[in-house]
Amino acid sequence: GVIHFTHLGGDYAVPRYSVYSENNIRILATKKEDEGFKQVISCSCSAALGSRILLSGGIEKNKVYYSKFENPLYFPRLENNEIGSFESRVTALFSVGNFALAYKENELYKITLKKGDAISTNALVADRDTLFYKKDKLSIECISKNIGCLNPLTIALCGDMPVWLSANGSIYGLKNSVICLSDNIKALDKADCKTAVGGVIGNHYVLCYGADAIIMEYKENKAAFYYWQFPEELKAI
Repeated sequence: GVIHFTHLGGDYAVPRYSVYSENNIRILATKKEDEGFKQVISCSCSAALGSRILLSGGIEKNKVYYSKFENPLYFPRLENNEIGSFESRVTALFSVGNFALAYKENELYKITLKKGDAISTNALVADRDTLFYKKDKLSIECISKNIGCLNPLTIALCGDMPVWLSANGSIYGLKNSVICLSDNIKALDKADCKTAVGGVIGNHYVLCYGADAIIMEYKENKAAFYYWQFPEELKAI
């Protein structure tokens, strides 16, 4: 559209601010996006990254959506990125300090968010008390094309290391790169991978499946495993 500035019924040429080169007029336009709402609410996994919420695993299988800075209830239409190919769905998102991990069944990605630099408030005549920022940038790095996670309930933070059960039934962790922690024990079958639940007690990673549990103690860059079976009168939750 065209916006006309008028004064006393006639045209009015808005003068350019003489000190700064930025424009001193700000126009906000909104548009209803029906399909965008469906795409966001269809997501099956989420994670927090700073003041933002990340969502993925929805209708658009490989897209990750992120909310507006300091407004986790608003997901701008253009604030999304694709992770890998469309054929495979994002199965889990997991926050780790200043970054997040995005899992597919056989892939792993690292998501970092660089906050946009502040814009000079002196140049914004009508908004001297408001702080404006340039658009944030989402960076996505592929960590592994072979190892991912099928079941998000198995992901946990053991110390400073994310640990999870992969789709191939082995337990993996992330240090500087992906490492297999359970190469000396038998891998779980596909059925157990889908129903397993993982968590952390102290410095131990505990993986429960059916009436059994695998307990991992990790120290000095070495993993020790213990097998435990629930008594018959108890049920694993």
